[in-house]
This record gives sequence, C-alpha cells and structure tokens, in this order.
Amino acid sequence: MWSCQNSKGGVNSGVNARKIITNDKPNPQAQKIPDVQFTTLDGKPFTRKDLDKKTTMFFLFNSLCHHCQDNAKNLVKHANQLKGKQVILFSSEPIKALKTFDEAYEMNKYDNYRVMQIEEKKIFDYFGHVMTPSVFIYNRHHELVQKINGNTFFEFILNNVPVDQS
Repeated sequence: MWSCQNSKGGVNSGVNARKIITNDKPNPQAQKIPDVQFTTLDGKPFTRKDLDKKTTMFFLFNSLCHHCQDNAKNLVKHANQLKGKQVILFSSEPIKALKTFDEAYEMNKYDNYRVMQIEEKKIFDYFGHVMTPSVFIYNRHHELVQKINGNTFFEFILNNVPVDQS
C-alpha cells in the first residue's frame, strides 16, 4: 500500500518511475475484489458478479473533497488511456448528490465509468481502514495490484494500471 501520508521518500517519491504491471497470469495468493454491494444511480444493486473480467479501478470519493474533484477531472482528461478498463467511483453520499457529481464531471459520457453508492459501514467491511480519497486497482483476474490510501498524484495512479497483454 502507498499513501502520501506515509511515503518515506516524500510525496514525489517514485511518481515518475513506471513499473510495467501486466495482466497475463493469475496469482492464487493475490487479494481478490471483495464481495462488494453497490447501488447504481438508478437504485439497482451492483455486485462483484456484475463486473467484467478486465482491469478494474475503484475510487472512494466524496463530492465535496477537492482532491476527489481533481481525480474526477483527471479521469476525464485521461479517459482515452483508461478505455477498456472499468472505473467505479463510489461514495456513501445520497444518490442525489452522486447524480449531481456524475453530471458535473461528465462521468456519464464514458461507458466504462460508473458512479455508485455504498453504505458507509460497508466501506470498512470491504476495503478496510481507508481515507478519502482512496484508489484500489485490480487486474483482469480481479487481483489487487495497488491500494492507494489517501491523496496522490494522478500520474502515480496511471502508472499502476495494468497493461493488458494481447
């Protein structure tokens, strides 16, 4: 796990270091996507079974958090780089606030981006002790590649997205 709060080399440590993470082989010892239960903006349940077998990024956010707003802007800015990846933004805020966020940052323009609601108590159950914002990146085998607890540079997030092998 990496967090800007506990990085020994400082906030910029390792930002430009690109390590290639591939999706080629499953790892039976890897931590898998938890049995999450979200609610879509239409009020329908969404679980792990609804996820495609592709790289998946979960962004814990709050619509009033300026770091979260920056992440949303960067998701739009880097949408082409994230084509073919599932991007789930989730929050415990009311659906109305999430719809406003979804529209304000135009997440709804991208087929692979989804804004979801989660019960606040379930965040800890599924993801452990986390801060807002946090990012969880899983490969196509739904194995945890990176957990980023707290704010970080978006480039660091992009550098930890697995490269799909043809």
